[in-house]
Amino acid sequence: MNRRNKQTTTYFILFSLLVMGVVYAILQANLQINGIAKIKSNTWNIYFDNIVINENSVSIGLDDTAATIDPENNCKVDFEVTLSLPGDFYEFTVDVVNAGTIDAMIGTLNKTLKVNNEVVSEVPDYLNYTVTYSDGVEILENHALNAGTTETYLVRLEFRSDIEELPDATTISTSLEPEYIQADSGAIKVSHVYNLLDTITQNAVIDNIASTYVTNANGIQFNAISSDTNGKGIYLRAGTENDTYPIYYYRGDVDNNHLIFANFCWKIVRTTDTGGVKLIYDGVPKNIYDQVPLDQSEYNYTNDSTYPFIYNAENESWTSSMKDDNSSATFTFNVKESGDYIISYMISSETDYDGVYFYKNNNELKFDSGKKNSTLLLNGLTTTDVISVKYAKDESDYDNDDIVIFTINELGDLLGVECNNTGADTHISTTDIKFNENYNSPAYVGYMYGDVYTYSSATGTNWYYAPDVTYENGTYTLTSKGSYNVEKKSTISGTNLNYQHYTCGSTTATTCTSVRYVYYVSSSTAYYITLTNGKKVEDALSEMLTNSSNENNSTIKIAIDTWYQSNMTSYTNKLEDTVYCNDRSIGTLNGWNPDGGNVTGSTWKDYSLMFSGYNRANTTYAPSLGCTNKNDAFTVRESGTGNGKLTYPVGLLTSDEAMLAGGATGGANYLNNNTYYWLGSPSTFSLHDAYEFDVNSGSLNNRSVIGAIGARLVVSLKPGMKISGGSGTSSDPYIVE
Repeated sequence: MNRRNKQTTTYFILFSLLVMGVVYAILQANLQINGIAKIKSNTWNIYFDNIVINENSVSIGLDDTAATIDPENNCKVDFEVTLSLPGDFYEFTVDVVNAGTIDAMIGTLNKTLKVNNEVVSEVPDYLNYTVTYSDGVEILENHALNAGTTETYLVRLEFRSDIEELPDATTISTSLEPEYIQADSGAIKVSHVYNLLDTITQNAVIDNIASTYVTNANGIQFNAISSDTNGKGIYLRAGTENDTYPIYYYRGDVDNNHLIFANFCWKIVRTTDTGGVKLIYDGVPKNIYDQVPLDQSEYNYTNDSTYPFIYNAENESWTSSMKDDNSSATFTFNVKESGDYIISYMISSETDYDGVYFYKNNNELKFDSGKKNSTLLLNGLTTTDVISVKYAKDESDYDNDDIVIFTINELGDLLGVECNNTGADTHISTTDIKFNENYNSPAYVGYMYGDVYTYSSATGTNWYYAPDVTYENGTYTLTSKGSYNVEKKSTISGTNLNYQHYTCGSTTATTCTSVRYVYYVSSSTAYYITLTNGKKVEDALSEMLTNSSNENNSTIKIAIDTWYQSNMTSYTNKLEDTVYCNDRSIGTLNGWNPDGGNVTGSTWKDYSLMFSGYNRANTTYAPSLGCTNKNDAFTVRESGTGNGKLTYPVGLLTSDEAMLAGGATGGANYLNNNTYYWLGSPSTFSLHDAYEFDVNSGSLNNRSVIGAIGARLVVSLKPGMKISGGSGTSSDPYIVE
């Protein structure tokens, strides 16, 4: 043998890749029967197609042959190459196509390797030789190739660059012969592994042009709902296309962004500027079973005497007929054979009020309401078990849509899992959650918050008011500013206080140890915050919002952290520490502006404190994925862009992300789960209430932070995460490795 540093060595590779086998079990049987036997016409057609050679492969020499499909036998690929130097390689992909009508699988997989015409059992140590699927998954016996599908093989031969000794001139002959036969019950679906980011973004369209589901020449209009003409699919956010990691986002009523991670269902929202993938919680996966509907003769039943359920013999279903308020109808049954069963049902009712109850031997199994399709498993049911289905309505108004339809089915084989949850099933808790326990300060819009200045109110007539104050030796003094003076006001309505917000709250005094800042007036009532230690309104807003200490957890954060701690800590290493923005930057001060801010008006918008997110959603219609202040950029680790205040890498969706999804003013979009749930974006402080954004059946909404609604947390997968299966639909979700 020669030392590597003395000379290079040439060796040759001869390769043969055969797709063997035309085993066609159906047509091999001999039929001997009386009468006529009809065999459906089928075709068996498996072949190689579409060779693509890696452009960095070694060049083909005069005595070499590039990888080519045999023109007389499209089940054979041959090539001959020369690898002269360590590091040289030859690589190509080739498709294996099943263009027939019969599902196939690999019966046997014959591999042969010869060195100088002698068969060897192991690949020489100076050679890397692999034949896999294109994603690197090993090709195995029993792997399926269903009719109408294609698999791609990846062939690579490499002269290793890390060897210490060089071989003599050598001829390597290799062959791989996968024998495809007709598939049987032993066929195994190939578990491919794909890059999630690459998979979801391959059909993206930039969002500032007209496209298949966008008719406006300027692209998506965020002041309008998502639709078949204003966005449905995955889009590239204009302005990020040249970034290292452009932003892609889903919009509209799509059904290709479902994913299973950490044994929970999620919907993909968007990608991040670091290459991660942001997900919103969507409940628990449901098993899909083969179901055989039972005819009514296959079980004993008792129908409701007042409001009988109506039987449909065509699909073996029962439909409620009860429409009266404050009423109910009950259907009971027991099966004639013990076994595993499943009730499939569709309900359309008033959420949380009208609904369907399921009982087993008078013990409640489940309650459901709203508009949804769902199932109830009844494993191990005996002939003596009594199952009851009760549909009940409260005193709400009559609605012709109020209905429940169900079938009783024998449970078959497990076919897979699905993520088609709606309503409270998509929330982290069946109990509704407040955003914060208190509402009476702008501070309570915070996912975390620090100093709090709460509002007070009092009759404010005949007080002294001023445009400014000074502070010395523990005492505030009302002072003039510009053309506005210290004045006693007999009335405080209209624009009377727009430039004179400060008061000691006294009919006689113009000095005080604490001063009041009036931000809103209703008739003769003044609404104000109290300031001490020389602080002015700007200082209070800074301490509550821009420079909040973030030392107190909100109610919603406590609930999210508790759920995460119980369910997700073992998956933290698969999540990126991305920013969850709680944008408390101010868009419009109104009454909180001491230099002319409205303290009253014809609508609440005239005097309320508006956060920037509110203006983007209702005025400029320009969703932003940045976070104005680092203090609002919640992360686990402190960095140049994150505040380091989180315990776990989890948060809430923003109003801007909901706008991208299509929820600006409602309409059909994938965030619509027929319920309300919190977003993490402040909306307004109006009168005396802090308001946060929420989603209302897919539409952007806002409510007082002490309102109790659902919670759907958000996480972000690390860059480079792989998926091992699925197409992204609710019935076939992506599976994260």
